[in-house]
Amino acid sequence: MNTGAKQKLKAAVVILSVLLVMAGLVFYVADKSTKPRYDSKVDKLLFDTDNKSPKYIITLPDKTKSKKMEKAERKEDKKETPRRRNYDGLSEEEIKLRELVNNTPNLSKIDDVAAVRPLKIIEADSSLLRDENGLKIPAISEDGRKPWIEYAAESVSVQPNFSRVAVVVKNLGMDRRTTRAVITKFPAEVSLSFSPYGLENDELITEARKNGHETYVDLYLSSKDFLRSDSGPLAMSITADQDENKIRLKRTVSSPAAIGGVVINKGVADESNIERLKELFAEVLNMGLLFIDATGESGVDGISIKGLPRQKADIVIDHDYTVENIRRNFMQAELVAQNKGFVLVAVEPKPVVLQELHRWVNSFSPQYTYEEMKEKNITAIEKPFALIPLSEVVVEN
Repeated sequence: MNTGAKQKLKAAVVILSVLLVMAGLVFYVADKSTKPRYDSKVDKLLFDTDNKSPKYIITLPDKTKSKKMEKAERKEDKKETPRRRNYDGLSEEEIKLRELVNNTPNLSKIDDVAAVRPLKIIEADSSLLRDENGLKIPAISEDGRKPWIEYAAESVSVQPNFSRVAVVVKNLGMDRRTTRAVITKFPAEVSLSFSPYGLENDELITEARKNGHETYVDLYLSSKDFLRSDSGPLAMSITADQDENKIRLKRTVSSPAAIGGVVINKGVADESNIERLKELFAEVLNMGLLFIDATGESGVDGISIKGLPRQKADIVIDHDYTVENIRRNFMQAELVAQNKGFVLVAVEPKPVVLQELHRWVNSFSPQYTYEEMKEKNITAIEKPFALIPLSEVVVEN
């Protein structure tokens, strides 16, 4: 092979080599462009500097933690996690009912009052009763003694720098368990009023008086919204004959137990029945009973009965049973007590109300004399309020 041919062959080999190298480079670049830049989406989120989406921190298990530490953390997590895991298979309504029951205050957790002071008179005094058609009606005795005075608790001594607080829990007797909780777990100064529809009132009233509570009975006015609610067959009706209303009043207060007065519940008290109510309230006076207006309204205010021992509740908690509203009412009661020297509070026996009432009355500061305050170096009293029985706030007009 001549020299020219050899050069041509050598040039062809070089050109072919260059082409093969170029082809290899093209293939390599093409192959790299089809491969993902990151091994996973997590890597892309963490390491892609061009990505403007939020970065997330992934916490991997800490192998250095002891089993004891991990067990403690799991225990804390269980505390914070709602116990809906126990509600598997339940409907939303059933879950709500379960939650309601779980969140309902349990009065049994409140301790009973340690020192019990029975009232002077436990059973009704026969000389303060009169029989009428099988009913035992409270009455002024022949020597002028009145049930509301005879059945009252002894006067409570209150330090001069303290305001007086009277509390009556009304509509008791319908739920025996709740009633007994009020009787045994609240201070003796808290007065109790029983619904005339209670089936075991005589027994419960006797028990209440053994625990030092003054005892009264609820009197119902005619319901304002009789189409949706009814105060029952013992309510003072605006349509019934007046003689029928008098019979209902006598049945309401009839009891062999010691009843010191009536606590009026909300209802119709306006120009449509004011004269009829005036006549009925005069009957209360003639029975020697006291009269508490716990309606939370102004209708009964205009009914004046000369000589009737009476008082109007300043605070009535008979609706909106949220904790916030209940506490707001007790704060208002403190202001009223400080402004006029005393306050009268009437409440319904709802568990949440009773729980908040117990917390409130037990927050009152101890009553120290001036000498005791000086000895203990007490310069200010946080809650200068003292519980007193209901009978101590009534006034005979």
